[in-house]
Amino acid sequence: MIGAPAPTSDIRFYSRLTFAASLFIATVLTTLALADSASDSQSSASAVSWAPGYFIPNDVELSRRFANSECAIEEALFRDSADGRLDDFTQFQAAIVAGGESDLEELKRYESAFAKLVQKFRSERQNTNATPELVRAAFEFMHKNVFYGGYRIEASDPRTVLSTGKFNCVSAVTLFDCMLDSLGVPASPLRMPSHAMSRAYLSDEIIDVETTCPKWFELRNDPEKRAEIAAKASGTTGASVEKDAKPVTTVQLVAMIYYNRGVDYLAAKEFAQAAKANAKALRLDSTNDLARGNFLATVNNWSIQLADELRFEEAAAALKCGLKFAPAYKPYSQNFVHVYRCWAERCRNEGRADEAVRLLRDALQTMPNQPQLEAFLRDVAQ
Repeated sequence: MIGAPAPTSDIRFYSRLTFAASLFIATVLTTLALADSASDSQSSASAVSWAPGYFIPNDVELSRRFANSECAIEEALFRDSADGRLDDFTQFQAAIVAGGESDLEELKRYESAFAKLVQKFRSERQNTNATPELVRAAFEFMHKNVFYGGYRIEASDPRTVLSTGKFNCVSAVTLFDCMLDSLGVPASPLRMPSHAMSRAYLSDEIIDVETTCPKWFELRNDPEKRAEIAAKASGTTGASVEKDAKPVTTVQLVAMIYYNRGVDYLAAKEFAQAAKANAKALRLDSTNDLARGNFLATVNNWSIQLADELRFEEAAAALKCGLKFAPAYKPYSQNFVHVYRCWAERCRNEGRADEAVRLLRDALQTMPNQPQLEAFLRDVAQ
């Protein structure tokens, strides 16, 4: 008998955009041992079913279809950002929605709370002209009054920051930029490998800010220490603001919030939510290669879980559609062979050899001339 190849999890690093953090997403499995599973029959009931209609070959259109929202506020955000800009939504509103808020009254409550913070800052400052001193004062105010709970890798949701004071680089940049915008200081996010920073634009000076470092402005005269902090925050050896930090749009920053949510869902093996979150990130920012990579890993690892649960038909459908979306992605083709091999072997062991032959022929329609499938088909057909 020809041995079934082991399933292939995606074992690349897909990093959360946070301070000094990377998360090993894929579950490393050496075998599924599906034929020896304790379950006697393929499960027909599931909390999440795989729908092949989720996938079409064009990735931009895919993200639009897969990322469609049942939340009216969120769908309005996607429509507003379709041109790469926010016109109807403020940056603050968009970030709160991206964090998961679907209730309009709750959105208004968070807006009111942030407006009070802005007013508090203004009341403490006699001069709110756009100067380096104002940027520093706003930064220190945020760390004292908003970012008081300390850094947490999972704290991408701005609502978490406002409720607990816990933050990561994406949520800190988001809220700091919102504060600067409220004060009339133009700002934009900076994207680095696995990290985000903020850039403030004054009339005669540009100020880059590491929002996760409370003492950033105290180190103004120590560029080497600042460079060290920025490199550590990016999680990449040799990274620097000058070389690696790229300005991105507000919409792209909002996409980072969705991407980070996808990382959390994928780590928790909540594959349906992970796929949606990464697809939404791609809908907002089709250039986000990290979101695309995690989307691929999600579908791959989802298929492994479905097969592990003996839900072979759904696993095969996921992989078929994945192959249409990314035919060069090797884990899809490797797991496709594995799933059909185990599915057909189970049928044969249960006395359904004809069905096993039909399944293998169907698989060869998708992957013609695949030697392992052809060899097993000959074995089963004897």
